[in-house]
Amino acid sequence: MAGSIKASAFSNETTLALANAQFDFSLVKVEAHPDFALVGPALTRKRRSEAEDGPQHKTARRLATLFEQLVPSTPKLISAYGKRVSEILNTPGVNPEGKNHHGPFKDYIGADGTAIWAAATSGTHALGIYLLAALLAQAWDFKTATSIWVELVEARKNQIFKAFECHETISQSSLLGAQQEISRDDLSAWDASARAWLHCTETAKRRERTQHMLISKNISSTFTTAQTSYESVICSWQSAMNGLEDLFNERPQMLTDAAMMLAFKAWNLYPDMIVLGKEAKNVQFKDTLIPPNAIVTLGSMRDLGAAPPSRWSLTLSHLRYYGRPKAVLSESDPTRLSADALRLTAFGALLGCWGLPSSDITVAANFINEIWTYIGKTQAELEMLKSRYLGWLGNLAAAARLLLLAPEDLRKEYLQIVYWGQRRAMPLLGGDTTNVSPYFGLSSELVLCSLTKSSDADCAIAYLREIAARVGVDGYQAFIIYTHYDFNRTSVLPQPLEIATTVPSSNRAQNATFQSGGNGHTRWLIFRDYLSVMPTLELRQKKIEEENEAVYCSKLVTERHHGWEGKNTCIPLPSVFHSCGLQDLQPDRKNTSFALCGCAEDFQAIFGNVSCGLFVEKASIRRLQATQFFQKWKHDFRGFVNPARALARFQAQEIFETQLWNFLCLIDGEFPLSYHTYGRVEYDMPFQIVIAKKLRHGNPLSTSLHTLAMACSILESAGDVTVSARIISSPIHNALWIPAYPRSGPSPYFECSALQGPTIRPKVLTKPCLKKVFSCLAYLESGSIVVAPSSLEHVFALCLENSIYVAARLLGDPTMAENHRVCHLVGNIGKPGVSFLVAPNQPEIRDTGFDYRVVNHSLYDGRQEDNFKSTSLHLSLTSWSFPLNTDSDRHIDKDAHFVEAVVKVYEGSEWVADLNIMEVPFNELVVLKETICRCSSGSTVCPKRTSLQAGLDAGKDFVSLDCWEELLDPPLQTSIGIFRAHGNWAARLAAVSVLTQQGKAHSISLLKNGGPFCLQCMEARYVEARSRKAYNKFQVQESANLLICID
Repeated sequence: MAGSIKASAFSNETTLALANAQFDFSLVKVEAHPDFALVGPALTRKRRSEAEDGPQHKTARRLATLFEQLVPSTPKLISAYGKRVSEILNTPGVNPEGKNHHGPFKDYIGADGTAIWAAATSGTHALGIYLLAALLAQAWDFKTATSIWVELVEARKNQIFKAFECHETISQSSLLGAQQEISRDDLSAWDASARAWLHCTETAKRRERTQHMLISKNISSTFTTAQTSYESVICSWQSAMNGLEDLFNERPQMLTDAAMMLAFKAWNLYPDMIVLGKEAKNVQFKDTLIPPNAIVTLGSMRDLGAAPPSRWSLTLSHLRYYGRPKAVLSESDPTRLSADALRLTAFGALLGCWGLPSSDITVAANFINEIWTYIGKTQAELEMLKSRYLGWLGNLAAAARLLLLAPEDLRKEYLQIVYWGQRRAMPLLGGDTTNVSPYFGLSSELVLCSLTKSSDADCAIAYLREIAARVGVDGYQAFIIYTHYDFNRTSVLPQPLEIATTVPSSNRAQNATFQSGGNGHTRWLIFRDYLSVMPTLELRQKKIEEENEAVYCSKLVTERHHGWEGKNTCIPLPSVFHSCGLQDLQPDRKNTSFALCGCAEDFQAIFGNVSCGLFVEKASIRRLQATQFFQKWKHDFRGFVNPARALARFQAQEIFETQLWNFLCLIDGEFPLSYHTYGRVEYDMPFQIVIAKKLRHGNPLSTSLHTLAMACSILESAGDVTVSARIISSPIHNALWIPAYPRSGPSPYFECSALQGPTIRPKVLTKPCLKKVFSCLAYLESGSIVVAPSSLEHVFALCLENSIYVAARLLGDPTMAENHRVCHLVGNIGKPGVSFLVAPNQPEIRDTGFDYRVVNHSLYDGRQEDNFKSTSLHLSLTSWSFPLNTDSDRHIDKDAHFVEAVVKVYEGSEWVADLNIMEVPFNELVVLKETICRCSSGSTVCPKRTSLQAGLDAGKDFVSLDCWEELLDPPLQTSIGIFRAHGNWAARLAAVSVLTQQGKAHSISLLKNGGPFCLQCMEARYVEARSRKAYNKFQVQESANLLICID
């Protein structure tokens, strides 16, 4: 055998010595396969260098040599895969080119085809090994896949050495490969690149991958069983490669090996399939790379009576540091959710919590959308406020609109997502369906009837009268009481009291104000001090009269008979109150009973209390409680569900907008502290409070809805990103990254001209800080990684698979820095798992030179120029990393690491400084926005304020800083330097960071608009702006003299 060694020819020691004496073959580079020729030029310079000369190339060569004899010969498969990779790279959005606006991440932008190109330039065997890498990355998470690679390498080496010792013929290259060291880190990086590439293909082949997933769930196939994990993996890999090669040779296949089905997705090659069942289904992928006669036949689970599709089972001894080999199962086909898909899933989960059947999905979507559009339908101000304050409802409404407005083909997919969320995602919202009212309680006719009124009192009376009518009480057996509260600085007085009849009656006093004859309702307004409540009393009386009801205004008489003295005459009430004084009628005192005046019977509240309640004589309560209506109403509000009639009320514009707003705010979880403070919502809106206690969401559901709205907002602001579907299995309301609700303010109300009456300020999560945004994204992207935000204080970017999330302040002008926003970039840094990038503790700045000719500090000539066009930002990784402990299994490979990364500033090819942009106090910097000259009292820049004149007036020189050396070797403190990088955000950002690191952030200002500026006014405005800062940490120890202005 050519190129082979037989152990009998030499002693073992001699042969091994000869093998070790060979040159490092891993550095050898071959010409790439013709069908992969377009891959290399499509990569960034950094990735191409890594693939051709770096560690990835060495890994590819060493693995190819080690497994050379095991790689099947599949020339047509290799050719087709090269064409598919080239096709995907040319798909819009998959491989964006790094631009200047990507800042220091420019070299890391685009699809990661490093391992593919490393394999292509290492020979055909290396490409076969890469197909194995893609297969493992598709089936396993990176920790398990890396452990499998370690076991494969170790087992293959042992196999070669054993064969050598048994005097079997071995290829020389295999023996050489067995002598090469392939570290776990090298294998982990190899897997990371293959995994990042698979992430790229999700966008390019989304339709095919979705169709493949649906088929995979309905077929029966198994993975190859073997005695060892090594044999199982090698056999499955070889079987998949040989099977596809047969397809390319136009030999149809009957699929029984699950590895082949997995390979279709991992290698993005999709032959047409015939799925057997009650009737054969021909599924056409129309893949142009697959020959037309290459058809795969699949057996369905139902017809074959098989169990659900099997998962790949292996036993690994290199997964953990300690313990017996651990059995692992491959992951079920992971699904990624866009922000819209996450909304639809949450919408389905809410319907599941409501206990609605799937047939009500469209009804519920219409209902939620109608509620959302009803608020602010005619008021632009309210339209803006609801997006800000009712984001949780807006998020659900967005899902509803997606479903309602989608074209037929897309609507079917959306319905599947909602139905999936209804079945599977209830744990996401807390999973507790106890006392969760469907449709937020707004499908209850009783609630809707009350919301047609303009005041809380009228809402209460309308609601309680409806209950009384349905229960069937007699007019003399019940009454309604509602307490209006009079506030002063020291106390809350319950006056006036409003008492109302429950059923219409013709027995009304002659002096009652009533505009028409016939039966009608009567109300009494009871006060103890007329002068103190006169304005309120008169307005209330007028309002009642507009309702066409009789109204009496009476003063409380404190004598024993407890009558009520009217304004003109004494009108005895029909056996209503007893000696309970007004001072006892306080909310939350549980005053739920009264004694009849002059009678022995007592009245008991069957709803509410003396603040707002329906009182029925005790003798009648037992009979009323036995009614079917009372049982449903008392114990289960969900018994009154009629969304169709509710929709009709909304569409008829019958609901009072302010009451709907307040209702939605009050049902949103537990009440904030300010609602219970002295003289607040519990006094102003006792009815809304009582109703909300029955209908409100529990805190898990409420917080979950708020959190999901915030998460969707983060995802949308970051760009077109997806999240792991695994998040639906765990509650989100107790996530560490959820911002707190703001502390209660002085009032639970806010001014809104679009709404009438008291308007409740809803609960809103505070804006998440950057460390919580990164913690949120790590969890959503991975589906499992939980990192405490407190440990991410100095993180400026998060990287995993083919996504980079960067703090927006690193990618824009310092005057536009957004402290809470992140940007999503397509690319990666080549690290496995999740990498949190942090800057060095003390970034370096180059020393100033000793050439006096370099620094000029010329007088500023008034021109706005960019003299830093050659300045650029670059990112480099140091060797420092630190693992985060995110699991309890003590796996060798960790889910997440801190990785030290340096943002470097270069002027041309010369290094200037290393930056720590996260330490720049952007909120404290003085930004000068105006260019109007004040000293000339004109609307333009004063023409007399030249640099010389301004300097003479200020007693200072204004000098130009036109190179980095002139900034690093600054002018005297009697001068003000103008850093001329007009319109160059990268240079301006670098200058701010350098000056901050030098401790000079207190003495700089930034010009924001592009127009000219007045030098004389600039310094004055700097002093004004500095003094206006509410909190300025610079002024504690440092002066506020302006030294540098960055143009």
